[in-house]
Amino acid sequence: MRAVFRVMFYVSVLVDTITAEGEYVVVTLRNSINQPDFERPNDNYTTRAVFRVMFYVSVLVDTITAEGEYVVVNLRNSINQSDFGRPNDNYTTRGVFRLMFSISVLVDTFTAEDACPNGWYNCNGRCYGLFTNQTHKLTWVEARESCWSKDAFLAAITNDGEYGRVEEACMKETLRNLNNTEPLPYGQYEPQKSIYAGLMTGARTCDLMVKTINHMKTSEVNITWSQAECTENVTDAFMCVKVKESGLDQDNNSSACLAPPPCSCSNSLEWSFIDMLQGEINCENLGLSTMPIDILQYVRGVFVRGNKILYIENGMFHGMPNLKRLDLGGNEIHEIFSFGFKRLSQLEKLYLYENKKRMRVGSRSFGGLHKLKVLRLSRTFLEYPINSKLFQDLTSLVELSIAGCDIKRAENMFLPNPHLVQVLDIDPLDTFNDMFRNPTEYKNLDKLHVSAEGVSGNKSISDGQFDGLNKLKTLILDMLDIPLLQPAMFGGLDSLTGLILAKCQIYMIEKHAFSQLRNLELIMINQKALPKYPVSLFQGLDNLTYVSSYHVELCCIVPTTVKECYPQLDHLSSCGDLVKNDILRVSLWTFGICILLGNSAVILFRYREAGTQYNYINRILIMNLSLSDMIMGIYIIIMASTDIKYRGIYIQNRDAWIKSGLCMGSGFIASLSSEMSVYILVVMTLDRFLKIVFPFKIWLHFSKRAVQGLLIVGWTLCITLTALPLLPLDYFSPHEFYTQTGFCLPLMLNYDSSKEAILNEGVSNRQGDRFALDRQKQQPYSHFNGWEYSFALFNVVNLLAFLLIATGYLAIFVATRIAKSKTNQGSGQEQDRRMALKLMWIVATDFCCWVPVIIMGFLTYYKVALPGEIVAYVSIYILPINSAINPILYTFSTLPWNKLWARCKCRSAPEPAQAPNLRNTRDSDSEASATKL
Repeated sequence: MRAVFRVMFYVSVLVDTITAEGEYVVVTLRNSINQPDFERPNDNYTTRAVFRVMFYVSVLVDTITAEGEYVVVNLRNSINQSDFGRPNDNYTTRGVFRLMFSISVLVDTFTAEDACPNGWYNCNGRCYGLFTNQTHKLTWVEARESCWSKDAFLAAITNDGEYGRVEEACMKETLRNLNNTEPLPYGQYEPQKSIYAGLMTGARTCDLMVKTINHMKTSEVNITWSQAECTENVTDAFMCVKVKESGLDQDNNSSACLAPPPCSCSNSLEWSFIDMLQGEINCENLGLSTMPIDILQYVRGVFVRGNKILYIENGMFHGMPNLKRLDLGGNEIHEIFSFGFKRLSQLEKLYLYENKKRMRVGSRSFGGLHKLKVLRLSRTFLEYPINSKLFQDLTSLVELSIAGCDIKRAENMFLPNPHLVQVLDIDPLDTFNDMFRNPTEYKNLDKLHVSAEGVSGNKSISDGQFDGLNKLKTLILDMLDIPLLQPAMFGGLDSLTGLILAKCQIYMIEKHAFSQLRNLELIMINQKALPKYPVSLFQGLDNLTYVSSYHVELCCIVPTTVKECYPQLDHLSSCGDLVKNDILRVSLWTFGICILLGNSAVILFRYREAGTQYNYINRILIMNLSLSDMIMGIYIIIMASTDIKYRGIYIQNRDAWIKSGLCMGSGFIASLSSEMSVYILVVMTLDRFLKIVFPFKIWLHFSKRAVQGLLIVGWTLCITLTALPLLPLDYFSPHEFYTQTGFCLPLMLNYDSSKEAILNEGVSNRQGDRFALDRQKQQPYSHFNGWEYSFALFNVVNLLAFLLIATGYLAIFVATRIAKSKTNQGSGQEQDRRMALKLMWIVATDFCCWVPVIIMGFLTYYKVALPGEIVAYVSIYILPINSAINPILYTFSTLPWNKLWARCKCRSAPEPAQAPNLRNTRDSDSEASATKL
């Protein structure tokens, strides 16, 4: 019986409530559990808790038995909430004692395993302790080592965010609860006391915490921070923090998350190409000033990119013996002390790229990393003593990336075992030339990236420079000066499968430049100027499957083995012709001629038309609409004529055509025509809306002067908006807004993944190469410079205009029907049908012209690719449809064709002239005005 009560007491300490929620059993533990809680069994509260908890257990559990080495707990078949309401039932009372006896037989002791040891204070899942050295004052370094001897760390604020404030609050709370810690002999009575805590803040200075106690209210404790020499004996007090024992067995809990707060185990790294492995944790961009102190010894990788770490010294990595991968990129590291990574004897991959400050290193900064295989220092400016051998301790190095590190002497690049290196990313070029005086030392090199970025002077590669690199498979030459690309440059590269030439200022490529590279599978030639090249450039490269450049011309001479070539021609053109087939060619001429003739006829007809003020306003608007539409016809005729000029030889002249002033001017007038037509249609809709919906509010109607002013503003505005990309503005640089395709249009009609690949050149060479990812972040996708302007002007503005026009004509129709119903006009059904049909045609043509282009623009914005044929036919048949149909909608459909035909017949049979009847003339004008919306 005593065992029953003993076990039940321990359970009551650990458990708060046990309830049934549906088919689940919910056990709520107490918020905080300390060791002293297990030492007060006679407390009346605890006695009551024993019976309360035991009653709940008796409701839930049927039997508890021991089967071999396992404990089998059988729950009752059904559990209802009402079962928890009968504590006085004799059956339940017997069940309590029966179950408790079973538990007492099976269980020896209950303890709180997550409690802090005696003398430590529990706060936020950590244990804090305040200690003194009884013999003498310590240095900061000695205080930290004393914490290590207690299997703890020197307490510090490791984060400048919310988690850092929690750490500071825990340190204050520890000072307030000295009775629960190892007491200071005199610190409790001193109003101010210096205590070792914090981080190394400089090359020789460290943090020092100063505790201040309020005399009037001794429970009020404040802390401030100062600095002291790390090796100076300042105080005998220090504060430690340790992690509670997790009880995790790494072998049996391989899927458990090992990340301490504020880190996580989520694979949402800033660079998505890096995959987190089991046992690795993510601490990126958390504002950390040092490594998280409570990283478990089982952790195999830590990503601490983008924090605020200032110094690297071996104490930072205490307690991380199994770390194999460490990412410290994007921090603010000032210096790596000698043997800064000494405690990481198992480390294999170290990333220190893109450090935000100039980093001081010495000959032994990487001392102790004998198993390190990968070191990435790209874009981190290094400061080091002359003649320092920075990498002399890296005896197992396989991959080294030091592009942008400002290492200028080959002596500083000394590698103890160069024959082990398989991946090398290096600049400047002079350093490379010095290192590779004997290329056979790097005979196992698999990937090589040589850059001359930011280098003045010699930027060329000598012939035979790579001779001896027989195992090299990937070669990247970046920003070199290679005016003439010739075969001798690639001598000895028998195994090369990937060649990337980025911004190398190549002026000419010789005929057999790649003839020695028989195994070549990938070629990228990325530079703005198209080099001169022979048509047989890729002849003999039977294994070639991928070609990429800034120019579509190379895709027209690739062999049939090439499966992917970027960028592709736009969907309207082919290698031989600007317009790729006869159907599109005939359609282009047809639309151009119809638009020119139709709008010219409208202008002549309206110019000769005379009438009232209403007729003048309508006439001047339609004449300007026809003028803007006629400009579209001129653009189409220019494109059709250019197709004839370059028939069969387009690809040889494409570069000259799209950079010509005629192409740029054609794009300008096409854009001007489109936007001015939209503007005039909106003004016409507003004019008709005001006149029909508010017929008696004359002051709302447009006057001749108002219409003239609106037209002047419209032409000025549209010319300005479409001419802005022609001005020397940095936003549109390099001023190719109107020369994206052979049709000179800046419209976003289809997503082209090849353009994204070109803008992010080097992100992947399709063979797993990741050089450039160490050098730059992946750029956001950009269709061309100024694409946001194009999207706003041709998609957003046109969408709003269409909605205004559709809404305006709907309001006109509704207002007309309401007015007729009020005047009881029942004989106008035919006139209503005609008006509805007319309005439907106006809105439908606007929809067909603008909405497909708007939808394609939004799909392109969201990177949705459409079939090329759709883009081609939309460009030819949809874009100019408004310009072709507007003359019919706004002029030819309003003419009294029956009367005109009758007049023609009358003129063929002459009759005596009659005096004009003023009344009939006015009636005719009124009837014509009624048909014009």
